[in-house]
Amino acid sequence: MSGVVTGVAGPASAALPPDRLGSPSPIQELAAGEAGRFVRIVRITRDLLSVDAVGIEVLDHHHRWSSSGFGKATFDSAAVHGLCGATMQVGDQFVLEDVAADGRFGDLPSDIGFFAAHPLTSISSGATGVLWVAGAAPRTFDEAARDRLRDLAKWVSEEAVDSEELTRSRQVQRALLPKSFATLDGYDVAGGSSAKRAVGGDFYDWYPVRHGAAFTIGDVMGKGMPAALIATTVRAVMRAGSRSDGVAAAAEAAEETLDADLSGASTFVTLFHSYLDEETGVLRYIDAGHGLSLVVHTDGSSERLSSNSLPLGAGANSEWRAQTVRLHHGSTLVSFSDGVLDLFDGTLGAMDEVETIVRGAPTAQAVIDSLMARVDSTVTDDVTVIAVRRTPSGSDWD
Repeated sequence: MSGVVTGVAGPASAALPPDRLGSPSPIQELAAGEAGRFVRIVRITRDLLSVDAVGIEVLDHHHRWSSSGFGKATFDSAAVHGLCGATMQVGDQFVLEDVAADGRFGDLPSDIGFFAAHPLTSISSGATGVLWVAGAAPRTFDEAARDRLRDLAKWVSEEAVDSEELTRSRQVQRALLPKSFATLDGYDVAGGSSAKRAVGGDFYDWYPVRHGAAFTIGDVMGKGMPAALIATTVRAVMRAGSRSDGVAAAAEAAEETLDADLSGASTFVTLFHSYLDEETGVLRYIDAGHGLSLVVHTDGSSERLSSNSLPLGAGANSEWRAQTVRLHHGSTLVSFSDGVLDLFDGTLGAMDEVETIVRGAPTAQAVIDSLMARVDSTVTDDVTVIAVRRTPSGSDWD
């Protein structure tokens, strides 16, 4: 794959396939000039060193070349590759103040007059790369400029390491999401989640319990890695609590277990946790400051499930009391994080919009797809939804 240098209006991104776990690898993100990270660095490099073009060239363990840059669009990509390859062979900063005058590259078919590059260190296991700058005319590249290029290359390397850690964390968090619920006869179950950052503080979960299934959706105050760590802990504690006698006991056990951790982290978690009796459709639930669940019935009515407990970590609940609602044949339970409100007008009035979507959706997955399709770059919060629909009477659904 050839390297590309683009005009100053924006980065060029190589169309690389996703990694084996279905999301872009850190090297792909680096090579494509991930907004807010590497684009910022190459722009600063261009300005600080007053060069015509700057780019990040990467060779990963699959031997795929890629490049991201800003500046003069006519530079020959093969020449850039060759000079970057020479830099990697040298293993240190490589400077050609006059490319044509250098005996090693005098016959290089290129309009590059000046080139300098510095290797990237520890950008990812199995990958190497360079931060390069170039100009159309020869120029002096003094010690101050060389030191700046060295520092900028170190910055790129550190950002790549951070990107890799976030990518791996995102993959782990996605792997923890539940898979399809094939064992719940007579019900259609689906869920979806979109984190504002690489990882998020929302989570959903479901798993078999005696006589039915347990469903959980939680929202940790905050975003990013700290919230994701808390979310993973809460998920594990709630799963362990499934051995308790009912949802109230499970919530109480979770509060006792997590109180010190949540207090130390100065955070809290809103939570909807429920047990569904597969045969009767009765749903027993605890709502700890969540308040964003509703059951939509086929007769045109709906029930908003109220909250009667504080969020976990927001203060001791004197008593945990389970509430109940019944899923009749054809009824749908939908529960979501407050990020869904932002998909509409940001108010609780959005629950009416969600109800409309539920009524028009033929399956639980269609509910999720309709809501997640609204997620775009303007959404400022994590978005998570679960939907459970009981099969209509006489239906041929599995």
